[in-house]
Amino acid sequence: MLYKNADKVFPKHLVEELQTYFDGGYIYIPAKKEKHRRWGECSGYRQEIDERNHCIKEAFRNGKSIHQLADQYALSISAIQKVIYKKEKKDE
Repeated sequence: MLYKNADKVFPKHLVEELQTYFDGGYIYIPAKKEKHRRWGECSGYRQEIDERNHCIKEAFRNGKSIHQLADQYALSISAIQKVIYKKEKKDE
């Protein structure tokens, strides 16, 4: 998330109007729905995680144990189980 000083972004009259509602704190302004992106879409990290999870599921189907996968991917056993079991339903 990017923080900017309202004085540098908004006109003075708008800052003063905002201050009548909320003075001296942080306000989150969400993106418009048409500009909203899922977490990691811009950086490509979401795709990287999806590919990693696919590889984990394939390795499990091919006989690797959950403990082996946890060691290989430096993840907890419960994280590996979530990838294998909870997200499995979305792939079918």
